[in-house]
Parts: sequence; structure tokens; C-alpha cells
Amino acid sequence: MRDSEKIKTSFLFSEENCPIKKDDTTYDRLCIELNATMKKYNINTCIRKIHFLAQTYHESSRYGTTLEYSSGKRYNPDKHSDAKRMENTIDGDGPRYKGRGIIQLTWRKTQKKYFSYLLEKNKNLFNDKTVEELFNRKPLYKEKYIYYKDKVDDKGKKILNSKGKSIKEKLVEIVDVDSASLLASNIHYAFDSAGWYWENIGNTTATGENINNVADKDNVLKVSQCINGKVANPYGLNERIKFTDKLKELFLFPKNCTTKNKK
Repeated sequence: MRDSEKIKTSFLFSEENCPIKKDDTTYDRLCIELNATMKKYNINTCIRKIHFLAQTYHESSRYGTTLEYSSGKRYNPDKHSDAKRMENTIDGDGPRYKGRGIIQLTWRKTQKKYFSYLLEKNKNLFNDKTVEELFNRKPLYKEKYIYYKDKVDDKGKKILNSKGKSIKEKLVEIVDVDSASLLASNIHYAFDSAGWYWENIGNTTATGENINNVADKDNVLKVSQCINGKVANPYGLNERIKFTDKLKELFLFPKNCTTKNKK
């Protein structure tokens, strides 16, 4: 996929903000988690796999990160009309519960639902902690928010380079997060949460649909709307279409890879 975009790097989850441990950024680990997720959440036909790969490839910045690049402040209760409904009720919840995982699970309510699902399967998974204890907003993990701004002199005037363009300086903020951070720092949860969302187990997709069923109809717009909302032009739609088309080519779809047989 990266070759088709002439991207030279072969490293996985290597973006500076990505909290995945280096030992887990191998292609072997990627395949293990990807195959387990597809098997568990019935992503079991060529067309389902193609759409899942295309969407997660885009959502994770080409498998470069599991953490949303932005600060997440736009999800604070005073910034977003859906914030309170999605349980982002106090200032700081935006950065605490911004997008995480390879499908960028967002909002405190959605992330809590995934952890509730995990605890239903194994109540001892997190040392007998309840989902409310896991999402208590207490600092447990540290995440990086990296951004750039214009460099200025002592008088607040922009510093320009020899070509007359402003010079940017990199700034790094450290954000304290509760157990929600595991969606980004633990590669298993980063993948598993994407499958959970995809199959709509928690009734959390943007359109309320099981994305497997939508993918069966092979409509990139409809699949993208399940993730980014029912808008006419979901974010990154052209790229999502391009990635889907490229994967069809790589899968030799539909000639050698059918939608009917589970392959």
C-alpha cells in the first residue's frame, strides 16, 4: 500500500505521538492482531477485509499511529454539541477521550462501552476494577500531543527564513490519561476495539449499522459514513476510495477473491 503512494518508510506505528511499545511494532505482531480481529468480528470475506483494511489504514495514518494527532480539545463540553451526551462532561475530557486505536474510537461513552464489553467477558481482566474505576479521570498514563506553531522573536514578531516563510517550532505537551490510554498504547486493544466498533457490538457506529453488512454492498461512502458520520463528504473520502481500489487490485478482486466464500 505504501509503495503505491511512494512512501519509503516501512516502519509501523512509528509516528512520534504513537505510544505503542517498539517490540509490538513488527509486521508479525500486526498480522497476529489483524487476523485475530478479523476472525473474532466476522470480517471473513474478501470484500469485508478490503474495506476494513482500507478504513483502518486511513484512520491510523497508514498504520503509523494509534492516537489522534489533534489535541482533542474540540471534544470538550464547551466546544462540541455532542460532548455531554457522549459523557465528556468536564473540561479536559476532550483530550482524555480523543480518538484511539486503529479506527480512532472517540468519546468517553464509547470508550467505556468497549471496556464494559471486555469486562463482561472477563471481570478480572483489570485486577477486579470496574469500568467506572478504569475511567476515573485520574492520571495513570502519559500521552504526547505534538504540534507546531510560528516561531516569534522577543517582540512577538514572526521569524522568517531566507525565503520569507515563517519558521515553525515543535512543541510537545504531556497529557495525563486514565485507562482509556490502553486503546492507544496496547496493540491488542488498538486492533480489537476496531473490530468491536466495526461489528457494532456496542451500538456505537455513527449510523447504527454493523459495518460488515454495509461493506457487503461495496460502497465506500456508506462505509465511511459509519465511521465519520452521515455527511455527504466524510473526512478523507477520496483517500479511502483510493485505498479500497488499491486493495481490490492487490486481492485480485473479484476474479480470484470472491465475496461469497470465506477466504
